[in-house]
Parts: sequence; structure tokens; C-alpha cells
Amino acid sequence: MSDVPPVSQPEEPPDPACAQILKTTTNSVPDLVVSPPFRLSNEAWRQSVYWALLNAGNAKTAERFQRCKTSCKLSCANCGGGRTVARWCETRVCPDCSGRQAKRIRARVVTLMKAYPVTGEIRAKEVTLTVRTAERYQESVDRITRALPRLWKGFLWRDADGRRWHEAKRELGKKACVTGAVCGLEFGPRHGNVHAHMLYLGPYLVFEHLRAAWRKLVGEGSVFVCAAGGARDAVTEVIKYMSDLKKLSGPRVVELYQFLEGKRRIRSYGVLRGVESTEEADLDPPTCPSCGGTHWMTEEGLEWMLKRGRSQTDQGDH
Repeated sequence: MSDVPPVSQPEEPPDPACAQILKTTTNSVPDLVVSPPFRLSNEAWRQSVYWALLNAGNAKTAERFQRCKTSCKLSCANCGGGRTVARWCETRVCPDCSGRQAKRIRARVVTLMKAYPVTGEIRAKEVTLTVRTAERYQESVDRITRALPRLWKGFLWRDADGRRWHEAKRELGKKACVTGAVCGLEFGPRHGNVHAHMLYLGPYLVFEHLRAAWRKLVGEGSVFVCAAGGARDAVTEVIKYMSDLKKLSGPRVVELYQFLEGKRRIRSYGVLRGVESTEEADLDPPTCPSCGGTHWMTEEGLEWMLKRGRSQTDQGDH
């Protein structure tokens, strides 16, 4: 007679690769890297992340993640007309939702860069800033998130006369910043090393001075600088989000992203400030083809409204 698992335990995923990765407890850490040539398919990887979220106690996030990109029927709040759209979970561990956000940010950055033509002394550069991680992820994330705004204010901020912030503030009148930066916080694809990719719009950077300023803020760390190619390619490198993390197991992805709790992965400064805003005012809301309405309800919301209406009617009859 075969053993039957307890009813209270979740059913193991059918994929044996997922089952092997998910054999972990909350007190143990699975292997960091899914070593080549073995690599999970997209569906198997998402399934492993789903179970990792459940094991971490994030049941609501896991449910949203599991339902991402599934169809959802909407009803027009004005005429009741139907429309089918895709659900989006908007979780940090979802590569599909992160990709949508990355496209919005890229469009905003490219639009702003067109308003500040790259001519004369103002050039676009790609900067990579690293800190020594040595598996001390929380400490490394804290150090780099504290250091980035200080590096901007103390070294990268410039006005039209080329002065830095602490120099310009001594002059009468407010000096406008003419430089800008957008940074993306990343974990390395193999060992999870914490680093930041930056697109910097400003004058020539003396490498030795930039490296000294960064190491003064973070201790052990490295700096890499190169001229940015096309604006779209440069922005894509900065905000590539989850593309490399599919090389990690699901439990490891969830663990790393817990270190980012309450912290922004995308930061922007100067003339590029605000590009990471999650407001979707620049996106046109779907319009009902029947009445032109823009207010929609899900099936669950419509059912709740109908039940509430019936309940209030019954109370009024009594």
C-alpha cells in the first residue's frame, strides 16, 4: 500500500527538477546556482518561485504570482459590457511584470534624454558600482543603498558652471542641476554579488576620482566606466531587472529579494529624476467599445456588488 501524503501538505509539483530544488526548509539554503547545462524551463522556474514564496509565508504574493498572465474578464461599470484582459501580479520576483515596468522606464528615460541632447561636455556613460558581498547580502544592500545618494550629492551633481552641489550651495540663488542619473540595483547571476548599474548624463568623469569617492563610501568596491551606446541599449542594461536571476533557483531568488524589502531597486537623480514612478498616468485606460466608459470591475467585484445589493434589498423589505 503506497503512502498517502497528509491532506494539509501542498501537493508536490510534477516536474522532478522542481521537486529536487524545492526540497528545502526555512532554515536551510539550497544551492545558489542552477549549474549548466541544467537549467529550468520558464514554467518550471516560475513553479519553483511559487513554492518558495509559499514556504516563506508569502501566500498572497504566491497566489498573485501564480495567476500572473492568466486571463481575467472585466465588466464595464457603466453598461456591463465584457472585456478579457491579462492579469499582472506586479511582484518583484516576476520577470514578466518587471519587464513591463522596464519598458515604461526606458520610454521615459529616452524621452528625457532627447530634451537634454548629448553634445559638448555632456555625455552619456554607463557606470557599474560594486561592493564586496561575501554572502553578507543584507549588509551589502544597506551599504550600497546608503552610498548611492551620497555619491550623487557629493560627486556627480553638477550645475551649468560645472560646480558640485557643496560648491554651488554657497552661492546666492538656487543653482539648477544639469546632470542626471538612473541606477538599477542588481544581484549577480552566479554568486548574488550586489552591484548597481548606472546611466549617467554629465561631464567627463575622472576614473581615479570616482573610484576613490566610491571606496570612501563603501569600503571595498570596484568601479567600471564606459561610454554609453544608444540610449535604449544603455537604459536596458540599467533596468534589465530579472533577466539574469532565472539562473538561480526559486528559493534563492525569494531569499535575495527579501533583502530588498522596503528599498527601491531603481533610483533616479537630477534631470532624470522620477522615471521610476509606478504611476500609470501616461498609460491610456481601456475604453469600453459599447459606451466609451473607462471604469471596470472584475467578475469577483461584480459578484460582490450584486450580493451587496441583494442583501440591502432584503434588509429594506424587513
